[in-house]
Amino acid sequence: MVPDAIAGPPTSWLSIRRPWRVLSTSADEEADVDEQKVWNGIASGAAVAAVVASKPLVERIWRLTFRSEPPGNPAHDDVQWRDALAWAVFTGAIVGVIRLLAQRGAVGAWRKRRGVQPPGLKYTRP
Repeated sequence: MVPDAIAGPPTSWLSIRRPWRVLSTSADEEADVDEQKVWNGIASGAAVAAVVASKPLVERIWRLTFRSEPPGNPAHDDVQWRDALAWAVFTGAIVGVIRLLAQRGAVGAWRKRRGVQPPGLKYTRP
């Protein structure tokens, strides 16, 4: 028989103090959760960096395409609806493409470094 001091606290105490220990049954599952958190951080960072870096690019493409200055604040009364809607569609499309490129780049770097797809991207719908 193992003394209580060596055996540790009862399981019910662990479930109150550390509920994540009860939910995880193996070290592999804990590692999967950690990898998922790391991947979420990398993917979010790539998306935020892409959006921040895209603003000057979007404004430059707007000037080249429409030969006019982009609206400073599309919600302002002085900006016509046509220009405000065009700005919304234009920026949404450009930022979406830039964000996709950044996330695909992050996936490629993850796959090159770890040899596998990031967690959550291992499977896709047909």
